[in-house]
Amino acid sequence: MDISFKMRYMESYTPPVGPRDPYDRYRVEEIQQDRRGSFGEKPEDPNKPKPSLLLYILFLLRKLFHLFEIPLQRKTPSSSRIHLLLLRGELETLKRENKSQDTLFLHRMAEIWRKLLDDQQNAPALSPFLGKIQSYPEGQQHTLGYYLTEYLGEKWLPFPFMDLVSKLHLDHTHNPMNSTLHHWTLQIDSLLPLLV
Repeated sequence: MDISFKMRYMESYTPPVGPRDPYDRYRVEEIQQDRRGSFGEKPEDPNKPKPSLLLYILFLLRKLFHLFEIPLQRKTPSSSRIHLLLLRGELETLKRENKSQDTLFLHRMAEIWRKLLDDQQNAPALSPFLGKIQSYPEGQQHTLGYYLTEYLGEKWLPFPFMDLVSKLHLDHTHNPMNSTLHHWTLQIDSLLPLLV
């Protein structure tokens, strides 16, 4: 090598300012992706045949026809049927235990009652049954239906309402096969097949 070149090179070289980087001699190699790809999926095989446009259209048509055939095959239960089943469950609970002091139970029953009244517009078969609950006990100014409608969401419940609920339970314990609760559950059972 030429000495003059070395001299010129040494004159132009300036050492770095500050301490030397301890990691300068280490080099990071580029990370290669494994055979499964970046997120664990297998890479596509270039030899694999691509689906044709016709198959894709047939697949979409099949999905479209499937969407229209579901409502014809599977019928979902109507809201009035669900609410009747919920009311039946509450009446069965009232048969077993006196829930006249249970405000959560009474509020739940009043909420179901309100939903059934709303359902009555779309399910006229409910009207006679709801009329019986509405007018229980016969000849009273404030009936069970009145209390169920008026006191939904209230923090307090009137004593006559709790007395009516208690009377329903006691009547059932004294004469289960002829009680008002028993007749109401039988009527619900006869209404359920009509509400699909």
